[in-house]
Amino acid sequence: MAAVELRPLPITRSASMLPGVVLIGFGVEWWLDATADVERLGAAALAAVGVTLAIRGNRLGVRCSSKTLTVRGLSSWSDGSHRAAADKPNVPLLEARPRPATTC
Repeated sequence: MAAVELRPLPITRSASMLPGVVLIGFGVEWWLDATADVERLGAAALAAVGVTLAIRGNRLGVRCSSKTLTVRGLSSWSDGSHRAAADKPNVPLLEARPRPATTC
């Protein structure tokens, strides 16, 4: 089975990139107005977060191959596996793996 890629419409991906693009703009403006090195460091960090969000917004989607299913979201990516149902061998089912517990 070949891999299947499900992606949102281009307009939806562009809208998902918008928060990152806005942060890049704020970071560049802050960089240009900065007078101290600490301000420039903050502006660079803000722009870097913006670039990360813009790239992730463009890469939203689901990829399904013969053994794995990868869901790429804005804040995280998750992998899972799927298997064929016993009574319907051509219909894949998703087996969700529980996420490990995180503590703060």
